[in-house]
Formats: sequence, structure tokens, C-alpha cells
Amino acid sequence: MTPEELELAFHKALDLYRTSLRRAARDPYDILNLMAYGDRLTLARNLEQWSSYDLQALRAGPLCLVFLPGETFVEIALAIREESPFEHTFVSGYNDLTPVYVPDETAFEEGGFEVGLWCYSTPETSKVMVR
Repeated sequence: MTPEELELAFHKALDLYRTSLRRAARDPYDILNLMAYGDRLTLARNLEQWSSYDLQALRAGPLCLVFLPGETFVEIALAIREESPFEHTFVSGYNDLTPVYVPDETAFEEGGFEVGLWCYSTPETSKVMVR
């Protein structure tokens, strides 16, 4: 979505949320959609700052520790371990304050909430991390 389309989607979600406040039965997805569009709009407005992820690795002899951003799928960690030239490679996720899912390529093909509004990654992101 373009920033303009996100702006419209955000305002529609905001209107829906305001309407739900007046209803007796609220749809919990009204607030989740509002938050998701708000996050995406913030991302779009600050794309340059959010267009890269920090990865850290620490090696000591045969030991390698890899620290990944956000909620990285376990398949990515397993691929990193498999490709690692070191005897002992440990991979850890959730190592920064990046509010993102980092799904593997298969997840994008299967669909689901991880690759929906809350996902700021692309199918190529996991390949880059493993490389």
C-alpha cells in the first residue's frame, strides 16, 4: 500500500473503532486493525529509518552466537544453524525493540496473520538473514 492508501485505511479503521465505542458489543478486531494501520502508517512515514534490521553475531572459537531482531520464525534460526561453518551456533530472536514478524518464505506462501498487517518483512528478508 502507498502512504496515501495507508492514510485512508487508518482513518477508516479509526472511524470503525469510534463507532464500536458507541455499540454495546464491540468487535476486538476494530482496535487491532486501528493499531496495525497506525503502525504501518508510522513505518511508511519513516521508511528510511526502518528499512534495515540489525543483526549481531559473536564468535569465540567454535562457538557462534547470533542475535536476530523482532519475532523471527524458528525456521530462519534453524537455517542459520545449518549453514553456519561453526561447530556450535546458537540463534536468539527478540533482540531489539523492532515490532516485526520475520517469517520465512514458506509463511508468505501459506498466508496467515504473521504475513498480514503486522508484517513489515518481505519473503526475501529471511534469505538475507540466513546469508
